[in-house]
Amino acid sequence: MSACPDCKTKGKIFALVDGPNYSGPAELRCPRCMGSGHVDADMERWMKIGGAHRTWRVAQWESIAECSKRLGIGAAELSAMESGRKDPTFLIPDIPTELQPRI
Repeated sequence: MSACPDCKTKGKIFALVDGPNYSGPAELRCPRCMGSGHVDADMERWMKIGGAHRTWRVAQWESIAECSKRLGIGAAELSAMESGRKDPTFLIPDIPTELQPRI
């Protein structure tokens, strides 16, 4: 288990909320670690792979829409993979070998 990179082990994040009953700053349960303050080894690995892919994609001036179309997946799915919310193993062949994270 590693410290959650979003909440820094606090289990909560601050966000601006715009809802029907309240608009403004709010403290919310961290959506990455679900309030535990830590991420498991799988999510940590997912974040490394997804982050490497995002870095490569951006360096090539390729948008999420262009990349998701090229890969044949939805933009939301690609975004989830690049941010470590979904298993990004599918993206590994798209990352140049010398830039693939050592995991």
